[in-house]
Amino acid sequence: MRAVRATYNREQKRGAALLTLMIIMLLVVGTVAYMVKDAKQQAFAVTHVRDYLKAQAYAEGGANQAYSLLKTNFALRLDPSRFPPTSYGDGTYDVTITSVGTNKAVISCVGQRGHSTVNVMCDIQNFAAGTSSPGGTNAVPPAVGAYTFAIVSGGPMGWSGSGNINVGTGKLHGNGQFKMTGSKQVTGNISSSVKVWLTGSTKISGNAAAPVITASGSAITGSKTVGAVPNVVIPDIDLTPYYNHALAHGEVLNGNQHFPASSGDLAPDGGIMWVNGNLKIATSGKQTGCFIATGDIDITGSGDQVKVGNFPAFVSRDGTVDISGSGKSHGLIYAKTGGFDKSGSGDHTGSIIVNGDFDASGSWSLLTYENSTPVAPVGSGGSGEATTGDRVGVIAWQK
Repeated sequence: MRAVRATYNREQKRGAALLTLMIIMLLVVGTVAYMVKDAKQQAFAVTHVRDYLKAQAYAEGGANQAYSLLKTNFALRLDPSRFPPTSYGDGTYDVTITSVGTNKAVISCVGQRGHSTVNVMCDIQNFAAGTSSPGGTNAVPPAVGAYTFAIVSGGPMGWSGSGNINVGTGKLHGNGQFKMTGSKQVTGNISSSVKVWLTGSTKISGNAAAPVITASGSAITGSKTVGAVPNVVIPDIDLTPYYNHALAHGEVLNGNQHFPASSGDLAPDGGIMWVNGNLKIATSGKQTGCFIATGDIDITGSGDQVKVGNFPAFVSRDGTVDISGSGKSHGLIYAKTGGFDKSGSGDHTGSIIVNGDFDASGSWSLLTYENSTPVAPVGSGGSGEATTGDRVGVIAWQK
């Protein structure tokens, strides 16, 4: 009986020990599982925090990049193509600009890294006067002299070919003879210091003034004033500030420059490109800025030129400006000593002032006059200067 009881006690102890061991093992396994799960969660949390911080940095970097563009050319807020989705580091950022009124905008930038996405927003304001239009035309000084005309030539002015050209409220003046041939029709007021001469089936829908007017009775729809017409003084624009600005931004190019059709967009840093030589632009991409050459300028491409601040569009110091392409342009076209030839179809907004001859042919149909008195860059265009007449600052960060 004692032997049976002893055996039972031993078995009972062994069972309790086994149960205790199993409980301990379950506790150990549970603890290990919890620790593994916690480690995984911590690793995921670390990865998430890392991706979030990177996404936030990319969003802020994109917003700052957009601001750096807008602070020197507030007009770019209206051009979404200048703010495409961009790869940055090991992620991306995507900027959206929302214009608010005429002098404010909101920069919104979404940064992404891995599964994390962060959006930052800031409000900016252009504190410069005259920001009611993309070119900031209200900031331009009042037009005087040659700048009150849509077109002024120091030499003869010739119009040929067919089609209609409408200069609206703009005025055309040639210090030399104004002559139209073919079937060209011009809507606008014409004056010449020598002679207005219409041949063929040409027509002027507007007034004409010159010492001599030769035209059929119905060729000029408005008044015809025969008498002395003084020459219009061609302004001698000081191009030194433009050169210094381009030099400060690394945009002075030596030798003849040719940008073929495959060149894509042209956007000189600081808004001005200076070429010591001839300049030929054949690209179909946008040309954002002011393009100055000491020699000839030849525009043959289909890309539009976009005005920056109140800088001119195209300037030839010692040569001529020839536009045969179909792209549009905006601002002042100026030949300091030479002439101008237009055979392309692209419209122009602004004015054209040349010291030499003016010749127009082809299917050109529209010239919209705009006061394009140039406003030179401040100083040499260093960091922090109001180089284009725009003074843009951040007024609030929303996120």
